[in-house]
Amino acid sequence: MDGGQWTEANILSLSPVHRPPSTQMHITFLAHGSRKPESNQYFYDLIKEISDSPNINLGFLELVQPDIQTAIQNHIQNGAKKIHVIPLFFSPGRHVTEDIPKIINELSLSYPDVEIVLEDIIGIHPEFKKLVKSLAENILH
Repeated sequence: MDGGQWTEANILSLSPVHRPPSTQMHITFLAHGSRKPESNQYFYDLIKEISDSPNINLGFLELVQPDIQTAIQNHIQNGAKKIHVIPLFFSPGRHVTEDIPKIINELSLSYPDVEIVLEDIIGIHPEFKKLVKSLAENILH
């Protein structure tokens, strides 16, 4: 890269991991939030362990900061144009079917120039199901 300037040519030559944050997808992992600090710390540690990218952050549905609104706003302030929200929930209860979609819809209306995509909960992901099956098989065999 000449003189530290980003040009189209050197941006295209980089792998996605090395592109400047504003050119990548952004992800917010969404946890419920707990009154127990150690429960919340687990999620902070998890996110730190999986990536140190500024394009990945954590928000909480309730009880803890940053809340989902703040997490999304932080991405937008960093130039995000598309944000994927991944709920770290196992089952489609009221929060998943009502509360989270409502919040995402409100945020989408507040930031019409940003695409906010609500992904499936991890509980229905095929890899999650494989993990649960593997754990059971390891115990039974």
